[in-house]
Amino acid sequence: MTKFEDNSGTEYNIYFAAEADEASIPSGEYLYDENADAAGTFGYVYTYILMDNSEIYVNDGTVTVTNNGDGTYVIDAILEAENGTHHLTFSGTPVID
Repeated sequence: MTKFEDNSGTEYNIYFAAEADEASIPSGEYLYDENADAAGTFGYVYTYILMDNSEIYVNDGTVTVTNNGDGTYVIDAILEAENGTHHLTFSGTPVID
């Protein structure tokens, strides 16, 4: 599970299939798959709204990852959830659990 936090106080927790075998996330485009069991997929995503301790589960979307090779990443994600579309843009060092 990788945690990204945007400027609004929302934490995005994304599981990438690639994490099972690697200590980092390879660059590329990842498509939503509930089980994240195929290369190039992500799944089990939820957003955690830090201000009110609520969780929102994502059910579709695309995540584009740029791995800078120095532990930092650029993430651009369009995530679909029951409450609408979330657009995550992140640049920096995420927490990879």
